[in-house]
Amino acid sequence: MLQGCDVAFGSIDGYKGRDELEKTCRRFLIPLIDLGMDVRTLEGHRPRMAGQVILSIPCEACMWCMGFLDDEKMALEDQRYGDAGDNPQVIWALGHLASSAVGLFVDLLTDWTGSLRERVHLVYRGNEGTISPCRRLPYVPRECPHYPLDQIGEPRLRAV
Repeated sequence: MLQGCDVAFGSIDGYKGRDELEKTCRRFLIPLIDLGMDVRTLEGHRPRMAGQVILSIPCEACMWCMGFLDDEKMALEDQRYGDAGDNPQVIWALGHLASSAVGLFVDLLTDWTGSLRERVHLVYRGNEGTISPCRRLPYVPRECPHYPLDQIGEPRLRAV
C-alpha cells in the first residue's frame, strides 16, 4: 500500500517502528515526514515535553545520519519509553508538531520557501513552546551511507 504514496507521514511510537518505516520509504524512494514527541519526568522536576519533525528524503541524510536513531536508543527503547505513563498524549504539543509537518509537506509539493534543499530536523521543546532546527544539522553528512541506491525497489533474490 505504501508503494502507491508520493509522500508518507510517520508518527509511530518508538524508534524501531520509525526505523522500519524509513527503510520501507527509502526502498521505494518515498519522502517521509516523521513527527513525534514524548514526555519525560526527572525526579524532583515537572514533566518535560520534547519532540521532533524530520524530513527523510531518499539519497539525503536519514534519521541515522541525523543522530535521531542510534544503536543505544534502539537497545534502550523497550526499557524506558514514556516514563510519564504509557503513550502520553498532549494535544497542544502534537498540534504544533502536526502543523510543522503539514508545512513541510506543502513546501515539499510547492517549493513555497525554496528552502528544502537542506536537511530538515526540527526540535520541539514543549515546555518552552519552541520549534527550531536541530543544532547538529550543520554537521550531518549530505549523502546517506545507510541506504545505498542499489537497494531500492522490490527485494531481489540473488544466486550465490
